[in-house]
Amino acid sequence: PNGRLDTAALQNDGRLLLAGSFQSISGTATTNYARVGTNGLRDPSFAGTNASQNISSLVALPTGKHLASGSFTNISGTPRRFISRLNQN
Repeated sequence: PNGRLDTAALQNDGRLLLAGSFQSISGTATTNYARVGTNGLRDPSFAGTNASQNISSLVALPTGKHLASGSFTNISGTPRRFISRLNQN
């Protein structure tokens, strides 16, 4: 990322969720939240997931969903105050 990485969570499929305070990863715009594949490159299927502010904690659930908490007030334009459960994509 081009900023601060605060937390990461490993999914069951080997992909890694990254969160913190950044505006891009691997040269592609993404705000504070991204996923990389097992090859270490940004996962394009995760594009469009953005947090309005910092995500400070992540949990990858066995179901493939994620829990995120932090100082954000929305995720990808949907109101979410400080905690959110997200689908795997």
